[in-house]
Order: sequence, then structure tokens, then C-alpha cells
Amino acid sequence: GSTAAQISGPTGPMTVLMTAIFLQYTAADPVHGMAIAFTVVMLGGLLQMLFGLLKIGHYLCLIPHPVISGLMSGLGLTIILLQLGPLLGHASAGSAWQSLLLLPSAFAHPATEAALIGVSALVLVYIQPKSIGKYIPSPLTAVVMGTISYLLLFPESMVQTLGETPLLLPSLH
Repeated sequence: GSTAAQISGPTGPMTVLMTAIFLQYTAADPVHGMAIAFTVVMLGGLLQMLFGLLKIGHYLCLIPHPVISGLMSGLGLTIILLQLGPLLGHASAGSAWQSLLLLPSAFAHPATEAALIGVSALVLVYIQPKSIGKYIPSPLTAVVMGTISYLLLFPESMVQTLGETPLLLPSLH
């Protein structure tokens, strides 16, 4: 279940878990590791469907609220730590601990263009009027405006990007 304000509740925890799985298995052999990561995702989805069919989900109400709150707070903190470096224009660290160790350097030497775009997008997420938010989600507005700002204000800059977007679907093998 979810609310109108939180339509992606499990996405954060799954992102953290999948990142750990992906990094663990792709370090030595990227191709084989991606196949393993894909298999883990598919098995996780099958287990979720099985639990739904067996009506096991209602047993989650037996988990104490402080346990769930602590888990979600810890995962939220992990995500924030992993994203602070890229927000300031630095490469993402491999773990939350590495990110924490690199934060003083990231704050001491931010990439001005990247930090300006990132902080502006973050501010836009929180100040977008609700009347507009009913039609266009504020994170989507921030992504579009951040992209436009990047293209118009910093076309030849050294702002780090995530790479090229593939134009075709990957081939099956």
C-alpha cells in the first residue's frame, strides 16, 4: 500500500539493495555480474508475486514500528550520503562509508556548475506550487529545468554527466 504522496515507498530500499548486489557481482566480471543482478531482480519480483498470492503481506503489521522506522531512516541516510558527492559535482563513491570520508573534500572543492544546477533542482522540488504539482510532479519539473539550465548555461562546461543515453533497446542473448 501507499499514499498519494508516496507512490514509490519500496523504491529507495530496493535501490540500495540492488546497488550493493550490482557492485558486488559486476566488479570481477561485468557481463556475468549483470546477468546475476538481473536474475536477483527477477527472483525478487517472483517472490513478491508469490507473497501477494499467498496473502503474506498482512503479517508485516507484526513488525514493530521502530524497526521499520529505523530501517527506512538508515536507508534514507545511506542514499543521502551516496548522493551528496554527485550533487557537488564529484564522482559517486562506492559505499556510504567512502562517501562520508570524501564529504569534507567535496564540500571544500565543489564543482560550481554542477552544484548550482543540483541545488537549484533540489530547491525547485520543494518550492514548486501545489497547483502545478497536481499536473506535473516536482521531481520531473526539476529534471527538465535542470537539463535545460545545463544546456543553456553550461554547454561547454566540465559538468559530469552519467554518460550517453542508449538510443536502442539492448539485444537479447
